[in-house]
Amino acid sequence: MKRRLLLATGGALLGGLPLPGCTTKPATGPTVPKGTGLVDIHCHLFNSSDLPTVRFIKIVVLEHYPKDAIKTLSIEDPDALDGLIALFTWIVGRTKAPSAEDEIKVLKGEQVNLVNADDKVNESAVINAIAEFAASGAMGVSDTPEDRGIKKVRRALLRAAGDTSVSVMSGPIPDDGAKLVAERAYKSTVDLGLLLRWFGLFTRYRYVLAEKLAADHSRQGFVPLLLCPAIVDYDNWLGEHVETSPMPRQVEVMGRIALQKKGPAVHGYVGFDPLRQVLFDKGIRKDYDPLQVVTDAIRLHGFVGVKLYPPMGFRAIDNELATCQPYPDTRTFRQLLDGQPIDPSTAKCEIRPADGSRQIGAALDKAMNRLFDTCVREGGSVIAHANDSNSGGNDYSKRADPEFWVPVFRQWPRLSVCLAHFGHFAAVSDSQRGKPLPESSWEWTLGRHLKANPMAPVFGDISYLSEIFGKTDVDLAAYTATLKRWMSEFDPDCQHLVFGTDWTMLGLDKSYDVFSGSVYEYFRTRVFTVGDGKDADRLKRLFSGNAARFLSLRAGDPGRKRLEAFYVKNGLPASRLPLLE
Repeated sequence: MKRRLLLATGGALLGGLPLPGCTTKPATGPTVPKGTGLVDIHCHLFNSSDLPTVRFIKIVVLEHYPKDAIKTLSIEDPDALDGLIALFTWIVGRTKAPSAEDEIKVLKGEQVNLVNADDKVNESAVINAIAEFAASGAMGVSDTPEDRGIKKVRRALLRAAGDTSVSVMSGPIPDDGAKLVAERAYKSTVDLGLLLRWFGLFTRYRYVLAEKLAADHSRQGFVPLLLCPAIVDYDNWLGEHVETSPMPRQVEVMGRIALQKKGPAVHGYVGFDPLRQVLFDKGIRKDYDPLQVVTDAIRLHGFVGVKLYPPMGFRAIDNELATCQPYPDTRTFRQLLDGQPIDPSTAKCEIRPADGSRQIGAALDKAMNRLFDTCVREGGSVIAHANDSNSGGNDYSKRADPEFWVPVFRQWPRLSVCLAHFGHFAAVSDSQRGKPLPESSWEWTLGRHLKANPMAPVFGDISYLSEIFGKTDVDLAAYTATLKRWMSEFDPDCQHLVFGTDWTMLGLDKSYDVFSGSVYEYFRTRVFTVGDGKDADRLKRLFSGNAARFLSLRAGDPGRKRLEAFYVKNGLPASRLPLLE
């Protein structure tokens, strides 16, 4: 393909897309009243060195691939997914995503790498990496699934760049056109453009991501008071282990970010995996004690609590009682199951789990019990993925059902818990199967508990609330009626819902640039319209007040005192933590 051919055929097709050298500007949306405080109770600031990259991308991209953008790639095609993973690993390899250790050194004052710090330099580096991928003659030359995928991604890059006349090309793009293709694909508004820009986030320093998120909230009119980033631990369920930035080092780097002197306060959640605790307790993994990391994170590094991810394959409690609950057929589980006797209790299961599965469930329960005891003792809050998504195995995501949390709420009544991703009204709770929605939904299950226990420290966050975007007026009105009905029945004063974005995950959605302001305006104009003089208070509780209660950060709360002492011990004034009322 000649450069002049791309220019000739692409110029008309590209229309209003950014030209080379132009910076993509964020979309504009509602601007909130000046001085409106915001707590982002659920976000992520990890990069690729913190994650089991290949399996993570497979799960997340399949679940959250941009659905409303113009499509250049069929994500349902396994080859295309393999090609995207190859492109992602190429990008993060070429830009050298900073490890936790790298960032700790930078935060101590050593030389920063501009590729990972500066927006323009990073954008240029990512585009160059895409161009190298498109032009590389060493890839996509055989007929393996990955190579077939690479060819499909190259064709998609051409389509994203606006060049449909030559998009049948599946081989390497000549060097003289690859840079132009890469730049225009990266800055496009189609599905692949969104994905490429999202890939770029995983090449950045974590403190830079915090600054970007705060700036995005500020651009929409908010005063960002507190960001609460969650670390995740998927390794042992997915069979791919993070070696570059192990959990203790991730905790240390986030603790140092919490001590930055400017910007919103940043206090996060340490990832906890009960399976990792089981493996440590059995002497199979000896690198660190997960519960000790949790304790140190809260006591020493300014963390506010723990992040759990039940869709990987565990319930909050009573895994042993889930007789027919299977686990992944991986080396880790085969090692745990080796030599277990036949379990007659599973004989009637439709799909019989491996013998010894209930013993694994009992060990998971023990780890979870110890975690909840630790959180109550240390004053740490728990945030858990509670959406029927991002499953570590077939239907494993259903283990995140709020119904499985109710026994926890009863056994640990002082434990502060937030179930993330409230508001879908589409998943049916375990005991409600066969009953109509929304009454059988996960949200209704949570609501029934809140109605019976209105003072319980139990919350739901509305992070990644994509349901309010891209709908027809009729569909949005129907959704709003369901949400208002839930609030009227279960939480009329909005004492239990909290705001969050789920960024950087939300970066895959084209609504991200206007998300915070749009959510504010949606609740102000469509949901909190009771007209009893309390609607402004409901809105304030949603965006900051309820977060303060969830995290024990109100004036005089133990959690607030702990963080103020953390600041003072490290040479900062206690006033660094803003008032959250």
